[in-house]
Amino acid sequence: MFKILISALRKLGVPIQSDSSEKIVVNTGWLFFERMLSLLAGLFIGVWVTRYLGPDEFGLYSYVLSFSVLFTSLASFGIDQILVRDLVKFPSKKDELVSTGFIIKAFGAALTTILALIVVSIFDYEKEQTGIFILIVVGSTIFNCFSVVDLYLQSIIESKRIVKVNSAILILFYSLKIIFIVSEFPLSAFVLLIPLEGLIKGLGYLLVFRRNNHKIILSKFNFALSKDMINESWPLILSGFAISVGLRIDQIMLKEYVSLERLGIYSVGVRLAELSAFIPMALMKSFFPRLVSSVGNQNDDLIIKVIRFIFYFLCLIAFIVSIMSNFVIKILYGEEFMDSALILTILIWTIPLTFLGIITNKLLTIKKYQKTIFLKQISLTIVNIVLNLVLIPSYGIIGAAFATLIADLLINFFMDLFLKKARWIFYLKLSGLTKFK
Repeated sequence: MFKILISALRKLGVPIQSDSSEKIVVNTGWLFFERMLSLLAGLFIGVWVTRYLGPDEFGLYSYVLSFSVLFTSLASFGIDQILVRDLVKFPSKKDELVSTGFIIKAFGAALTTILALIVVSIFDYEKEQTGIFILIVVGSTIFNCFSVVDLYLQSIIESKRIVKVNSAILILFYSLKIIFIVSEFPLSAFVLLIPLEGLIKGLGYLLVFRRNNHKIILSKFNFALSKDMINESWPLILSGFAISVGLRIDQIMLKEYVSLERLGIYSVGVRLAELSAFIPMALMKSFFPRLVSSVGNQNDDLIIKVIRFIFYFLCLIAFIVSIMSNFVIKILYGEEFMDSALILTILIWTIPLTFLGIITNKLLTIKKYQKTIFLKQISLTIVNIVLNLVLIPSYGIIGAAFATLIADLLINFFMDLFLKKARWIFYLKLSGLTKFK
């Protein structure tokens, strides 16, 4: 199957000229398989869960997840891209890098949970269902320390093993959701599935690592290395937080201006749009090791071709989704959620723009320009908040959707022109989008 895909991509002009390029395609294929399985199961089970909970409870569920993301984004300490980069550059230091990354993530999760407890107390949520749910979700980040296994396999472009684990866990937990719906379990049961899934996934990752003769050797933790990683990653920590605020602030702010029912309707559109977000993320996970080499060798042609192919592929998907949005919402969610169709039509066009932001951040990370990444993400968050404050009071959920789209266009594309260290990426993106050979 992958050989047919490789042949087709070569005919389309995609640069696949070596074994390493074929490895990227195969790796991306496995990532796509995982996400497509998640997509199909998510469409079926996710729709069922949404219809079961109804707009009000689904609105509360979405608010809890959105509020929690503000904290969980801090838990990884922003080291993921740095760890992958260093594993590519220094494979002989694998044990030291993996173990140090594991400890950093575990420490970050503990600090994040304490921070969440403080904030929940300030908001006077600690005795409410909302506060309890938030603490459960944030506390589950402790299991994210096992994601260092995934990061290592990304560095050697071998995601196949992790995909198998993720797919098995996905099937297990979607099956549990079906049982919960049929048995008419309360909303709290669905929230408790989140930490349980994190635990099982962490154990699965550890098993994969051990079966391939690898171990997370805690004694290999290097304090000096951890200081270097955190010193380099602090802009990424803050930018990751800024990304989370930018992605979720609309839903948090909407709760203050509209009913939970309208928030639930908006969240359906957001979720469907986000189903397509895995495409640029999966592609960039596979291409990142090659981008490291391309930037080092000043191979701009490869970067331009990657930008062109992925951007216009995502535009095609956005166009198809826009045409079918009303039909999709009516079939999947029913008349009760029909207002979600326009939200989906607007937000799906943020996916190509998000890709431009992702590849910019990847290239800046390779150059070690983390402060520029931080500046961009802070700008995106500020612009998004300002636009939401202006548009939500007058236009409600439609205003929130347009605020996200406009902010993505301004920051993920145009802002690079005005940043000295990112201007070269702006011209690469411009070449990829306008010059065809």
